[in-house]
Amino acid sequence: GVEINLNSCGKGFALDVTGAQLRAAGIEHYLWQGGNSSVVAYGSAQPGRDPQAGWVVGVGHPLRTDRRLAEVLVQDGGVGTSGAGFQ
Repeated sequence: GVEINLNSCGKGFALDVTGAQLRAAGIEHYLWQGGNSSVVAYGSAQPGRDPQAGWVVGVGHPLRTDRRLAEVLVQDGGVGTSGAGFQ
């Protein structure tokens, strides 16, 4: 059969709301993680040196938990991953 899991929608919504609250409080640079599969990043990891630097986020390998599959640069947005490797 098919299983539909909407947990990622809830995490994404929570990260979006929390991020909006951080920005409303004047926090312009942050990386906020929700569990092992969702992250939202705004501003820069190096605001004083490189305001366009963004944040490097590692994407874990689904079968080899000691390795990264990729790294992505995130700025003013989010990343979510999904997989059946582990829950």
